[in-house]
Amino acid sequence: MYEEEDPFTRQLIGYAMDVHRQLGPGLMESTYERAFCLELDEHGVPYSQQLRVPVFYKGHLIGEYRPDLVVDGKVVLPWD
Repeated sequence: MYEEEDPFTRQLIGYAMDVHRQLGPGLMESTYERAFCLELDEHGVPYSQQLRVPVFYKGHLIGEYRPDLVVDGKVVLPWD
């Protein structure tokens, strides 16, 4: 769920909508991700792709999570 009043979130949703308008439906997830990254680059928004984030349970490392994108160090964007 996102905070509708957050301007940064609205901005990211707008970029995603631009990508979808330009490309349309039915393409591979990786294609949309690459196009979205181009939007972020164009607007100077920092992001990281496919970061490895450790997952702990009761102090034990049990695996890792790999979000598609982490935008500006605070927003995780899964595409599926």
